[in-house]
Amino acid sequence: MLADNYLARQIDAKIRMLCFILLKCDAYEMDVLSVDSTFMDAVDAFVAGQNFGGAEDLLFERLTDDAPSIVLQAAFSFYIKLNRMRDVELEMGGFSREEILEGLDEIGRMYGVETEL
Repeated sequence: MLADNYLARQIDAKIRMLCFILLKCDAYEMDVLSVDSTFMDAVDAFVAGQNFGGAEDLLFERLTDDAPSIVLQAAFSFYIKLNRMRDVELEMGGFSREEILEGLDEIGRMYGVETEL
């Protein structure tokens, strides 16, 4: 449990750092309403169906195709949502806190941001 709290704090710190560097905003105050509602509905459907990997794949497909700031907002919102889940919920969706960190590190690499804390 202590290790999980540590990972959750690391995830929170990386989200805040990446959001500040890439979007110049606070991750917990951003507005994701500007994201295409059909796209967000698809991401939310994956999350509701506990297919977190599918949601992440969809986000990364759009990160390479679309206007990055809008999709970055959606990605950070997604990772915030996952980080708020209990470990049991993440496991039911075939995900872990380590995978959240890996996804954030990948976003950092895509945009040339060092994410090691």
